[in-house]
Amino acid sequence: MTSFDFRKIIAALAFLLLFSVGASAQKWAAGVNVGELAWFGTLNTEASFAAGRHVTLNTRLRYNPWSFREEQGPRSQINQKQRTFNLGAKFWPWYTYSGWWFGVAGQYQEYNRGGLFGATESSRLHTEEGDAYGAVLSAGFALMLGKHLNFDMGVAGWGGVARYVSYDCPRCGRRDPREGIETKSFVLPDSLLVSLIWVF
Repeated sequence: MTSFDFRKIIAALAFLLLFSVGASAQKWAAGVNVGELAWFGTLNTEASFAAGRHVTLNTRLRYNPWSFREEQGPRSQINQKQRTFNLGAKFWPWYTYSGWWFGVAGQYQEYNRGGLFGATESSRLHTEEGDAYGAVLSAGFALMLGKHLNFDMGVAGWGGVARYVSYDCPRCGRRDPREGIETKSFVLPDSLLVSLIWVF
């Protein structure tokens, strides 16, 4: 995957922290999406704070450095690698961290995908590596399991622009001779949210 300037992430998190310090009686929350952990071991975390009775500001991070080999050979590796940073807000019609919610966010992702999907062998071997920028729309429901523990369920989709390079197979590193660096628009599922959230 290409390099990314993490100073931008640190600056965004610092902005969130400074904003929250100035607000009174903030409620913070942190959690992990078990659904993403199950998707090829994608490490993830979410942090948020209540900016009012009906609004929370959120940030989500995802990281997957793993490759999975089905068998020996250059064409037998599955890549679902990513580094993803998401910054947005959720609207809660009833009250923050309780009941239905609707979210919007901006998202950046570095990715390397290949070796998994496709109707034919050649399409399954097709691998993309690049950067994607876009907006995320999400919706879900938070069920309060206790004073500090929530079970959060939801779905998210996103759309935007990706700049990428195509390869013939997941492991060979050989560029597809028909393609160079390309740009495309996309609309894709982003995540299935099955999260445990600690509210404090």
